[in-house]
Amino acid sequence: DSVRTIRKVHENYRGAEPLKFHFEHPFPTLDRYLHAGVKPATPELADFIVDGDYSDVGIFGIAPDYENAIEFIDYLVSKGVDPEDGYTNATAEETKIAADHGMNQASHLYNGYKTMHHRASDPCVGVLLEDRINAQLTMDGYHVNPSWIKLTIKAKGIDRCYGITDLSGYSGLPDGKNVMDDGSIIDTHDGYNWRPDGHLRSGNMVANEIIRCARDVVGLTMEEVGQLYFENPARCLRLTDRGKIEVGRRSDLVLMDHDYKVLKTIIGGEVYYEAD
Repeated sequence: DSVRTIRKVHENYRGAEPLKFHFEHPFPTLDRYLHAGVKPATPELADFIVDGDYSDVGIFGIAPDYENAIEFIDYLVSKGVDPEDGYTNATAEETKIAADHGMNQASHLYNGYKTMHHRASDPCVGVLLEDRINAQLTMDGYHVNPSWIKLTIKAKGIDRCYGITDLSGYSGLPDGKNVMDDGSIIDTHDGYNWRPDGHLRSGNMVANEIIRCARDVVGLTMEEVGQLYFENPARCLRLTDRGKIEVGRRSDLVLMDHDYKVLKTIIGGEVYYEAD
């Protein structure tokens, strides 16, 4: 239903262009993400989820150690979809095999992965070692410690990393205890959304806010931030018409001041927003 609704909205949509669908891990193996609705990973289920149309599907997640994961990854690749690692207990060896079959993205590295241990072969090590996998990083300085962010960039190379916001369906909630439609409670404060038991659900910072954290909290340079949050996401998703300012690319621009306050938004050469 969500896919059909979004596709219908896209038909007459004007403004910032939504890119392709990202199905974030319907097939986890990490204990804290397992639930009664988890089903076998089959091509038939994938077809159902995307409503039989892969033309606007970009990323589809599955843990490399999930049952039939390799066959499922092969099917995604045959449809032109990028398979994504995450929510997993996989070993580094299983991660490499998944990369051999075309897995090339890692969902918000370290969050949703088995905790690293120096005696264990685990999925984070697999992603760090595997040049064919691009690593997403949540760079607010809390989801991932700044030292781990810098280590990841150093180990993989900055070209194989890109920044994300970790926004979710809970994002945009006001600070305080928020009661959801299903009766669950989300405690929102300091830019994050939490369960009452203290489990971090998602971020609550929009893009320019988390970009500011990447510079001021993590300690990255403005040039590094620009590459990680603009150029690299486009390159990692093979989008050649955006991500940089150069002849031949789209005139989609966000102008900000030194503290990343948005001053003007230009889409297709047309001004859509201008600050007072």
